[in-house]
Amino acid sequence: DETNFNAMFGGFRSTSEATFGDLGKTFAKFNNKEIVKTASKKEFNLALRLCLLLMNVRNFAQALSIEESPHHDDWMKEGVDYPQERQLVPELTEVVTVQNKLENGMELLRLQEEFLGLDDNDDEDDEMENGNESDQ
Repeated sequence: DETNFNAMFGGFRSTSEATFGDLGKTFAKFNNKEIVKTASKKEFNLALRLCLLLMNVRNFAQALSIEESPHHDDWMKEGVDYPQERQLVPELTEVVTVQNKLENGMELLRLQEEFLGLDDNDDEDDEMENGNESDQ
């Protein structure tokens, strides 16, 4: 079974291992020598996805011979890493529930109705002012 599996999926396994090797070589945070400090799984996943996206952009730029401006490869310079003193996205650890979304939606609806009601009230006020002036 193992021989058959390796024959079928050996290329895929090599590609996966090469990708993770490149990830560890390119980003010190994701090699097996660094301790990963994070406040949440979401923050780690966001950082990992960003790194994979940057690697894909780099690989496509190389494959298609796209000219790079000097600032495009700033993320590849030594010492560029995610700050550990503060969270990457402070609101990331906040849990948004359905109740939060409903409350925010109701607040938005109230503000919209209030805004739309301003036009009606202004028209009524204008009519009352015009009516009062003609009575005098």
